[in-house]
Amino acid sequence: MSEQDELLFDAWQERCSQILSELEHVDAFSMIDRANPWSPPSLNAVEKNMLDTWESIDEIPIALKSKYEAFLGEGLRRRFSGVWVKLEPEMIGDTSGNAPSGLGIKYPESGTIDVVSSLLPLAFHAGTGIWWSSSFQVTEHFANTGEFG
Repeated sequence: MSEQDELLFDAWQERCSQILSELEHVDAFSMIDRANPWSPPSLNAVEKNMLDTWESIDEIPIALKSKYEAFLGEGLRRRFSGVWVKLEPEMIGDTSGNAPSGLGIKYPESGTIDVVSSLLPLAFHAGTGIWWSSSFQVTEHFANTGEFG
């Protein structure tokens, strides 16, 4: 990873640590439960709003996609003691090069990774409005039982 990439990644992590204040005035996140932003009802409300607002992930402005990913990844990081990581291209099926191709949250205790970059497209694919909360619940189950891997 180049020094420039490392600086950008550090800036991303800093931004994510303050994501709730950044989202305070963003309409797409107005339904967040401020007391418990990553609770199932809060995650479901944000996801349902996204699905009701956009026909596909391709319609979401890039800046807003970034906010969704920052919100979801930071929730996983905080709730389950993870750390932000850049994903190697082959991890997400990208064979075009060897530059990091996405973001994830790695759980040092288990070594497992949640692929944050996949949470938006999978929500559209499922179309249920509960994909994100279900993903968090699965991660919580594994974190509580130690049944990773």
